[in-house]
Amino acid sequence: MLSRFRDEVGASAELTRLLVNDVRTQLIVRRGDGVEAYSVRSDSGELVREDATITISGGATLDDFAYPLAAVKPAAIDRMLGTAGRRSGAADFEPGVLTLERAIPFGSRRLEWTINAEGGGRYLLFRANSEGAGCATRAAKGCRSRRRPRTRSASTSASPPPATTPRRSSAASTSSERTRRPTRPR
Repeated sequence: MLSRFRDEVGASAELTRLLVNDVRTQLIVRRGDGVEAYSVRSDSGELVREDATITISGGATLDDFAYPLAAVKPAAIDRMLGTAGRRSGAADFEPGVLTLERAIPFGSRRLEWTINAEGGGRYLLFRANSEGAGCATRAAKGCRSRRRPRTRSASTSASPPPATTPRRSSAASTSSERTRRPTRPR
């Protein structure tokens, strides 16, 4: 997937956000003073360019959020999901949305992953560094989920909660759709 994207926008492309879920992998690419969105659909592998806007508040600039495409390490996803699943203690751990972006809303330029998930009847939030290491929850027990816990062998058609990222004074946001289970970009 990343090679297709690299072919489309160039190896020197700068991203402001990478979003992964079960339906698509979306890359928000810096273009001058704005952004463009590219999605690769999980079912068809189709690469689609989408309109996107970015809103920056506080004293931050687009430069503060940008990072090179080369910083994306697909193996980080397997590493951090394995750790998050174990640390959640939930037999029904189910990731929903993964994002890779700078931690500016939290006072840092460090590049990090955020994992929104459900498990054990709770909404869960984990963060990990860009390599997928240091995966830890940022909430002691998580908030209660509206769905009942289930075992891994049970099937369900329940949808996860909307993906939310806390916003602080210097935050950037882009539009994206919500879906269920992320797959690793290739």
